[in-house]
Amino acid sequence: MPGEPEASAQTRPDPRGRLDEREVSRVQALHIHVGTSCQNDCLFCSDGGFGRYEPVLTDQVFRILEENRGHRQVAFVTHEPTLNPDLPAMARRAKDLGYQSICVPTNGRRLGQEKLLSALLEAGVTRFEITFHGPNAAVHEAIVQRRGAFEQTLAGIRAVVAARQRQPLELVFHSTIAAPNVGHLSEMIDFALAFEPYHYGLNTVFLLGSATQNLDRVALSYSEVLDALAKCLPSDRFLPISVSEIPLCLALDRIPRQYLGVRIDSQVHASGADDASVRSTLLSRGFLYGEPCATCAARSACDGLAPAYVERFGWGELRAVPPQKSAPAPVVFDADGVLEKRLRSGAPKLLLTGLKREERRAIVRLRLAGSPLEVELLISERSDAEPAFRQTARYNVSLKGTGHTNQQVAFAEAIVRFLRRHERGS
Repeated sequence: MPGEPEASAQTRPDPRGRLDEREVSRVQALHIHVGTSCQNDCLFCSDGGFGRYEPVLTDQVFRILEENRGHRQVAFVTHEPTLNPDLPAMARRAKDLGYQSICVPTNGRRLGQEKLLSALLEAGVTRFEITFHGPNAAVHEAIVQRRGAFEQTLAGIRAVVAARQRQPLELVFHSTIAAPNVGHLSEMIDFALAFEPYHYGLNTVFLLGSATQNLDRVALSYSEVLDALAKCLPSDRFLPISVSEIPLCLALDRIPRQYLGVRIDSQVHASGADDASVRSTLLSRGFLYGEPCATCAARSACDGLAPAYVERFGWGELRAVPPQKSAPAPVVFDADGVLEKRLRSGAPKLLLTGLKREERRAIVRLRLAGSPLEVELLISERSDAEPAFRQTARYNVSLKGTGHTNQQVAFAEAIVRFLRRHERGS
């Protein structure tokens, strides 16, 4: 869902159908409603009926940012945030208060305007989450119901890609899988990954909001979505993609686990409403649990089914995930040796001189061939919730210890670039 940073669950050797609770992590972010309108009219818009929130006034945004400055991430959400003329000022205040990730989820249509994009970047925005719903104008515009929308979104994407060459900037994509685009899923993935995004989040259509008025045009069963995803997500290599909003009892058996997205716990604020009630409504969405959910080990990580989904498709697809019969054995990081193989492939310039695998990370020592220059790195599964020196599509990379020289830092950055090239080419 736009505005909800995502990460991929770790791949684990557990038997199919069994869930280790450590596979479902949670990320907390501050979401602030700042939008009142949107240039698009998506067939399945959640804001079209699920939450007509009044925007928070600018001085209230400043107060909320101040009161919640312990959060690492803030996202300015709801409808189309870039239509709010005070968005740059809000981003600047977040930056001044020390928020490390400042996110704008958007349809991207205004990011092609150089003046606006420059203002947002100068204010401190670090992440754009751009939503598109088709690989071309015909598919995308049939969903957003606005002519010319695709070209404007494409211009916005290209502008962010160009800006990313000048300063650190995260580009994230989101797409909702629905009946009009499910047959184009492979093309959508190719389209997104061609821009080398930080991440690409795919979610199923929520049968709420505008979707409840367009059920015959957008509704898909989870099984139909999973059939399409299974054809597009390889198990023998990694793509920076996560899939969310599908009950884990179905997804665990159908797609590789490295693509399972995590649930987001978020604080949400809207003027004129009690914060706690708004937060509870957004996290649960008023979805239902049925008989298969009563004994499911994955229930704590599942929002259940929308009432409209149950009415249309019933409970027949669901199968309870069995609980672990005993505590799972510790999982050694990089047990399959993928990371080690990649690092060793860097010879003759990059020499792996030490590797210690632990449960959640590897301690790696690398030396530059023909030089005494050596660094020790901590490498773990990628997590946006954890601090890191640098990130690749798959890993968090940190320098071990303190007091590193400029040459060691530069060497560590070169190693990260090497890993990134391998991931793009794998």
